[in-house]
Amino acid sequence: LHEVEEDSVEFSWKRNRLFNHTACLVVYQICREDPIATVTSVTSKPKSKWRPLPLDTVEMEKLVSRKLRIGAKETMKIAEKLYTQG
Repeated sequence: LHEVEEDSVEFSWKRNRLFNHTACLVVYQICREDPIATVTSVTSKPKSKWRPLPLDTVEMEKLVSRKLRIGAKETMKIAEKLYTQG
C-alpha cells in the first residue's frame, strides 16, 4: 500500500506472498539497484455503498441504547438537534 496525500494505491504481484528469506533478499536487492518500476497493468473495481434503511424513533432509540449506551431521552435530544441543524 502506497499513500500520497489523499490518494492510496495498493500494489500486488502474482505470487501474493513470499515466505523464503533468501528470495525476499534477492527481490529487495533488485529493487534497491533499480528503484524505477514499470506499471504493467491497472485494475480498478467499482465501489458502491448501500444506503442505510431509515429508522423509526423506537428502533433508533433501541439501537442507540444497545450500541452507544445512551438513554432514550438523550437520544431524542441529539436527534432533534441534528434535525434542526439540517
